[in-house]
Amino acid sequence: MKSQYSECWSYSGLELSDSSPWGLKGVFTTLSLSGENPQLLFWEDHWERLENSLTMLGFGQGLDNIVFVRNKALEFIENQRCNYQHLLRIALTEEAFSLDIRSIGTNIVTHGLEGHPIPFTRNDPSLKSLLDEEIYGQLKNVKRNEVELLLISPAGNILEGLTSNLAFVLREKVIIPQNNTLPGITCFYLTKLFKEIGIIVAFEDVHSDDLQEVKEILVCGSGRGISFLNSIPENSWKQKGQEVFDQVSQAWAIKYG
Repeated sequence: MKSQYSECWSYSGLELSDSSPWGLKGVFTTLSLSGENPQLLFWEDHWERLENSLTMLGFGQGLDNIVFVRNKALEFIENQRCNYQHLLRIALTEEAFSLDIRSIGTNIVTHGLEGHPIPFTRNDPSLKSLLDEEIYGQLKNVKRNEVELLLISPAGNILEGLTSNLAFVLREKVIIPQNNTLPGITCFYLTKLFKEIGIIVAFEDVHSDDLQEVKEILVCGSGRGISFLNSIPENSWKQKGQEVFDQVSQAWAIKYG
């Protein structure tokens, strides 16, 4: 999916010709924005994760100029007042950073998503890495408003969605995989919400062989919001209800809009 608007800057403030950051050593984050005056949901959390990631990579320029990058991002959002649901990506490499906005669909929650397993583990699960170009490139081959690609470990564990974390309703509790998964910001707040409304949460692996016992699979992420899988055809799995989804999505809407 092509960007509607994009900019690329050096940390010294020089505007650069727009070029893709994919495949470079670096990190990115995405935020969902809606309307001309969007709520910047979990804005500070995204910047904290970016700063931590830059520290892990040893990117001094990015860290030293993080306030400049933040201000440019806010200016970019202000200048591109979009009257539709859109996704902002902030990507930082060693020498430069880029900002881009693209539209996203609004029918995901109504219909849910079809899950499709793919064998893959991230280069570094602790980072949202631009080096994972090959796997993110697979999004070009699917209808992103209808499909979520599910990352499967060599041992057969269902790790996460490519653009989301997963929460499995299984054995009277919600199970959230954590091993070899990207620690999502939306998932962090969803986990807190589960506990607030009295739903038991466990952090365990979920194997593909466990799927037939799973009643619901919730999907959460900046671009997805809170949604669900309706089926995983390759594993002959279909959703068996959406009681937990209905409960938590209503609570989420009240708390976060």
